[in-house]
Amino acid sequence: VGGRLSNNTCETYQLGAGLRGDVGFKDWKWDVYAAYGEMNHTENQHGNVSRAAMRELTFAPDGGVAICGGFNIFGAGKVSPGCAAYIAREVTNETKIQQTVLEGFVTGSVFDLPAGAVKFSAGAQYRKDEVGYSPDLLLQGPDIVGFNPAVPISGDISSTEAYAELLVPILAQAPFAYSLDVSLGGRIADYNT
Repeated sequence: VGGRLSNNTCETYQLGAGLRGDVGFKDWKWDVYAAYGEMNHTENQHGNVSRAAMRELTFAPDGGVAICGGFNIFGAGKVSPGCAAYIAREVTNETKIQQTVLEGFVTGSVFDLPAGAVKFSAGAQYRKDEVGYSPDLLLQGPDIVGFNPAVPISGDISSTEAYAELLVPILAQAPFAYSLDVSLGGRIADYNT
């Protein structure tokens, strides 16, 4: 049936959109965006062999002549083209990977200190990653010899996160300190697998 060959096709696309603007208070700004990506992978396998068909031809009283023209696994050229086609199996596997991201934040100055403006930023993000693998039905059983058997799988991971940051200037243009700032930040995340 020839060698084990695998032809792979991948189609990928990514969509993204965002908006940003001024809050209307001091120097405060906002920014939001959404992104979606998807990858579709198709694998066509050639060179797989059916155990059941081989067994049928191996133990056929006439050596498979009546079924497909003759089958003898001992010696080169002893398997007829019809019998090679009879035992060969072509399979197709599909994989799909998707990612969705939504994020937004606001940032700006809260008030002024002698060393500069106290700045604040807060935001949130949602992300979901999904995968699905669908092997050909023939690969899900024990009959195929050639490529490895496989089972369907699917899953996803989603996360929701929120954060806040505060920048407090302590010194600016001081002797031995061009600038000294205190930066505080926190983030909480919830993951679901």
